[in-house]
Amino acid sequence: MVGASVTAPLVFVPAAVLVVAGIGKLRAPTAASDALRAGGLPSGRRAARLVGVAEAGVGVWAIATPAHASLAAAAALYAILAWFAVRLLRAPVAVASCGCFGADAPPSALHAGFDVAAALALALAAVRPPPGIAGLATAAPVAGVGLVAGCCAAAYAVTLVLAHLPAAVAAYRPQRGAA
Repeated sequence: MVGASVTAPLVFVPAAVLVVAGIGKLRAPTAASDALRAGGLPSGRRAARLVGVAEAGVGVWAIATPAHASLAAAAALYAILAWFAVRLLRAPVAVASCGCFGADAPPSALHAGFDVAAALALALAAVRPPPGIAGLATAAPVAGVGLVAGCCAAAYAVTLVLAHLPAAVAAYRPQRGAA
């Protein structure tokens, strides 16, 4: 159970972020469609929603049954998302939103970095996957509830940071001569 308490957040947090991002694209596909177009990929509401279904599906799969295949799929999906974020950052025209959580914020280096870190964490976790939600509930129900609640809170915090921190940092302009 100790190993699960260490590796489970490395799986559940990025997987939950995938679920949130997927649901965001399903609810509000316009920003994701615009980002796909700006990235030179097939776009439209249907394409954005397909991406959302893939993200949510892989995220749920990784949470429910973290195994070699599900974690490798989640790692590969995050690697693709990192590539796409970098592609948007290098686009000749600034992109209004990466569309990750619906109509959120422009792509950022922070977002690309998170995608790379999530891909690496999930790939490493695929070597020795933690138990899934059912396994945690059976092995240690009280600790499992705390672990799941903590992972949900962390995933929510990650979505807020990715969506709002870059704009907050860009808006900060220290006043010169203020003492």
